[in-house]
Amino acid sequence: MDADSLFISDGVDLQWACDLGKDFVFAGDLNVVFNAGHFLARRGAWAERFLSDAFRIHPWPDWEDNGAMMILLGGGCADEPSSWRAAFERMKVPTRSPGECHRAMTQLLPRNVAEHVQVVPQH
Repeated sequence: MDADSLFISDGVDLQWACDLGKDFVFAGDLNVVFNAGHFLARRGAWAERFLSDAFRIHPWPDWEDNGAMMILLGGGCADEPSSWRAAFERMKVPTRSPGECHRAMTQLLPRNVAEHVQVVPQH
């Protein structure tokens, strides 16, 4: 969780996000598909590999941890630095509404990534 986070309603149940059956659930924001401030990761091989690969890319000069994870979500490979910039730029799309999330899932995220993740609207 980001240090600048504020939760004002402790009555929000996040079970719905767990019930999606995905390895990684997150929201975007007004600038990008993925905001690393809050996300849910299901313990397992895919999430462990994703986070390990992000750590190998970090610190990415653009947006550090957020940028490293955007690279992987955009189809970049931790072992191929030449793939990083294009993958990072691919994720620089506003993603807040249900329609924007649908577009991210169907048009922006590579299929092999999309099958493990769910982009959800901001609440």
